[in-house]
Amino acid sequence: MQVQERVIGCFKALATGDAVGKQTQTVSRADVLRWYPGGIAGFHGQPGEVIPRYAGKRYEWRIGETTDDTEQTLAVTRALLREARASQQAIGQELLQCRNLSTQACHCGPSCRLATRQHPNQSRDRQSGFSRRRMKSQNG
Repeated sequence: MQVQERVIGCFKALATGDAVGKQTQTVSRADVLRWYPGGIAGFHGQPGEVIPRYAGKRYEWRIGETTDDTEQTLAVTRALLREARASQQAIGQELLQCRNLSTQACHCGPSCRLATRQHPNQSRDRQSGFSRRRMKSQNG
C-alpha cells in the first residue's frame, strides 16, 4: 500500500468516525443510553435522514454528515500541503476561509468562530453576524 493510499484511508476513517460520533455529540451518557439503548454500532438510519433527536430543531443534523472537526482537519492539511511547513498564518487563512464559506457542507464550529473572530484581519459580516475581514494586507 502506497503512502498516498494510507493518507486517504486516514482521512476517510477520520470523517467516518466523526460522522458516526455526531449522532451523540453534546449528549449526556444517560441520553445516549435512552436514544441508543443497544449502543452505537454505526449509522442509525439512512444517510441524509435527519438524526431523530434533531428533528424540528434549528439545525437538523443528518446521518452521515461530518462536523467542523473534519473541516478544520482538512483546513490545517491544506495549509500544511501548500506551505510545506506549519505556518500559523496559512492555517489561520484556511480557517477563515472555512468560516467564510460556512454552509451545510463546510461548517465552522464555536472554537473556530472564536479563534477567527480574534484574527486581526476581520470585518463585520451582516448576513451571519460573524466578524470577518478581507485579507487586504495580504492581497495588496
